[in-house]
Amino acid sequence: MTSLAYTAAFYEVKVLGAADSTVRTPDQTEAALFWAYDRPSKGTPLILYNEIAQTVARAQYNSLAEDARLFALLNLAMADAGISVWNAKYTYQFWRPVTAIQEAERDGNPFTIADPSWTPLGAPNDPGEPSFTPPFPSYTSGHSTFGAAAFRILADFYGSDRYHLVLHSDELPGVTRTFDSFSAAAAENGRSRIYLGIHWSFDDAYGQATGRAVGDYIFENFLLAKDDHPGLPCGTRMIDAVPSSPRLGGPEMIAIVAPPSLGDEGGLWNPPFGGAATPTPHPWSNRKPGTVNTLLPSPN
Repeated sequence: MTSLAYTAAFYEVKVLGAADSTVRTPDQTEAALFWAYDRPSKGTPLILYNEIAQTVARAQYNSLAEDARLFALLNLAMADAGISVWNAKYTYQFWRPVTAIQEAERDGNPFTIADPSWTPLGAPNDPGEPSFTPPFPSYTSGHSTFGAAAFRILADFYGSDRYHLVLHSDELPGVTRTFDSFSAAAAENGRSRIYLGIHWSFDDAYGQATGRAVGDYIFENFLLAKDDHPGLPCGTRMIDAVPSSPRLGGPEMIAIVAPPSLGDEGGLWNPPFGGAATPTPHPWSNRKPGTVNTLLPSPN
């Protein structure tokens, strides 16, 4: 937490995510609320991603068989994304911005200044209830990972990232957000959590990288036509995923597929904020060979 990357992330969310921010634009505030889906009455963001996929599928005149495959892939990818996210959250137990900013004197970083009165814009709650910060660890972002996995499945399924999207959200009835690609929608979905003041930029960057890797892996290895099966066990190759987050200036995140020959000893660890990757047993002792393992750098 004494790194320049953490310091930059600290002041970014402090400025953009404050309830009384004068820097966050009206468009950024709208985006923050549009993607939220945190309140109990709205369910989870997975509902929104499924609704977006339904809109695309109708516009593409999917057949029943195509719909069955698309939505199975979509939700398989998001389920695996969720496993990665919650494993990371409770492995690293990294604090949320509201705690970090109010109690910055505890982080050992002389450049982060505590503000005990700082309040985030916060995730929107049900009517009559105050906005809030989700009550579980920050790193990585569920929205970023789920959304990146979902939009990557859509891009893979239709063979192109380029797609004109006009999206609606139950969070803001009557409001539309438009995008020219699936990846642009995924990017705004992830950034929206910083505008709410409830996530860090590295939560988003590594969450999106993980989601893309998971989406690609699921699409390329599951629910394939019989003629596309090579007759070999799934998961016999690596997928490398590099987060496109120049603001971090940090290490690569690598998603590893453990080959059957390596069993549960396969894996690479990329040390946080630079350094050489070295072979090491991966932390899932019960992980089956031939499955994707996402090894994330520590945010500390």
